[in-house]
Amino acid sequence: MKTVEDYEKIRKAYYVERLSIRAISRQMRYSRKLIRQALEDAEPKGYQQKGARQAPVLGSYHARIEELLEDSEKMPRKQRYTAHKIYQLVQAEGYRGCESNVHTYVSQKRRARKPRSAYLPLEFDIGQDAQVDWGEAQAEINGMRQAVQMFVMRLNYSKARFVVAFPFQKQEAFFEGHIQAFHFFGGVPRRITYDNLKTAVFRILEGHHRQEQRAFSAFRSHYLFESHYCTPAQGHEKGGVESDVGYAQRNFFAPIPKAKDFAELNAVLHQVCLNDMQRSVRGENRTVAALVSSFELLSIPLVLGNSVGIDTMATYLYTIGVVGVNKDQGAVAAVAVLIVLLVTGLVYLQTKLVSLERRFVTVGGKATRPKAIDLGVWKGIVSFFVGLYVVLGIILPLGCIVLTSFVPFLSPFMNPLKMLTLKNYQGIFNSPAYFQSIVNSINISIFAAGIGIVFMAVAALIAYRSAFKYRNAVKYMALYPRAFPGIIVGIGFLWAFLLVPGLGSLRNTIIAISIAFIMRYLPLGFSAVSPAVLQVSDELDRAGRVAGATWLGTIRHILLPILKPALVSGYILLAISFLKEYSTALFLVAEGSRVIGTTMLELWKQGGAEPVAALSTIQMAITAVLIIGARKLMGVKLHE
Repeated sequence: MKTVEDYEKIRKAYYVERLSIRAISRQMRYSRKLIRQALEDAEPKGYQQKGARQAPVLGSYHARIEELLEDSEKMPRKQRYTAHKIYQLVQAEGYRGCESNVHTYVSQKRRARKPRSAYLPLEFDIGQDAQVDWGEAQAEINGMRQAVQMFVMRLNYSKARFVVAFPFQKQEAFFEGHIQAFHFFGGVPRRITYDNLKTAVFRILEGHHRQEQRAFSAFRSHYLFESHYCTPAQGHEKGGVESDVGYAQRNFFAPIPKAKDFAELNAVLHQVCLNDMQRSVRGENRTVAALVSSFELLSIPLVLGNSVGIDTMATYLYTIGVVGVNKDQGAVAAVAVLIVLLVTGLVYLQTKLVSLERRFVTVGGKATRPKAIDLGVWKGIVSFFVGLYVVLGIILPLGCIVLTSFVPFLSPFMNPLKMLTLKNYQGIFNSPAYFQSIVNSINISIFAAGIGIVFMAVAALIAYRSAFKYRNAVKYMALYPRAFPGIIVGIGFLWAFLLVPGLGSLRNTIIAISIAFIMRYLPLGFSAVSPAVLQVSDELDRAGRVAGATWLGTIRHILLPILKPALVSGYILLAISFLKEYSTALFLVAEGSRVIGTTMLELWKQGGAEPVAALSTIQMAITAVLIIGARKLMGVKLHE
């Protein structure tokens, strides 16, 4: 009998190596019938019995046994015939065979008569459902082995699990387990499924309705999640967390852990849960952490606006496409098409507005001197509002981020200045994966931004300073990527690397991420360079050509020196944008190619606000170095 490995060789030869059935048969010495079976099904089918086995002794009693089974079904449940009783009855009627054959036949018929329970595989939306259960395990606390109670919460979409140990299953432990799980996952699921545990349920009512404990109802009201309860004795309704309890007993508590107290034990369990986030989920090509991070934040509109009923296009698409009860992918596609059409119209309008380039000329053949505008009596008022914006919009938020990065946790009951520590930074620099993400982001910011600004400058010069026949099409192509969210751009590049022959080796590399970032921010660089190109009069071009310079010579010796400040500014903009970008890279990163943005997202989902603040502070420091370095090395003034 052929094995799964044999079938795999056949399928690879046919689908991957593109060999014909005839060639496979000649090389592997398999029949063509076997090869066709392997192509139809990846798993070999076992030998199957084609006909019923002969029963020369029992065969004549089959009808009588079936008749007795039908009579048994009509009798009271506790008085029905057993297989042994049926053997005695047919033996009294002349059966001379063994009892085991009667037992086997009776069990086969009863299995065939018994209606099978049907189960459907459950599917869950991102961040919507979780399951909670208790379990028991052995641990050695302060030199004594004792039973500990495990609180286990499981996120149904990502299969992420959180385990914390307590000495008992009292209500205070039940609540504390929830709070720690919410911090670990970085949020509260919309619905949590329980069995009918006493810490939550006061009385079981009809169906799934329960009269909850008053304290638990208040706890739910505070964290704003829904509770769902299983049917009594139907553990499969929350089979995921039931399985996780057994998994934790066999993996997290084997060998038996030793700790001084429960705090030390839970610190070990917390790290084990973090490591468990890196496992691959069956049926998925991503880790648990990647599945958790697929819940991309919609930033300010979702955090501040959605809770008070303020919707934007992003939150609307998020609602109807991801978390809505009635998802409408058709509406998502329709909105995307409308956005593309809107951007097309705006690009066309921009093309018309800037068609008369001479209206924007400020640098010509004659010397000019810029004139400062005197604000007069408005100077004080404008200075006040600018200063207010700087304090509230820049200094205060950034100061809070820096302060958070130096404390183990933030609490309104403790002075953060008395808890200053470098542990958050030590954790980042001591982790090879996190440190590598910083190095990757720096490399992408420095080198990809340089390549990108050159590419975008060439596009701007072709669009506005050349006689190229399709220069207007270049404008549209340069501005089109702004119509698509970063995550859509990332998915597009993912499929491009998967489907286009020869590009598969670039997938999940820094090169792939750099290309995606350049295309994502092509409109930004193009928009940064284009105004500077439009400001330069074509008189200088004509003067260069009169002097005998070629088009490239004119660009090199006249335009580029004038455009140097704009190119450096565009380079800095691209470098900063590449440094903070994460949504485009979500589907392109892998081990060794993470960037700072995806690492921060991963840390945030794990409940680590303080490490995120430390990584953000590092990001701000790198940004400052980029700006200062551009000024010092390139001699460009960013202000007068």
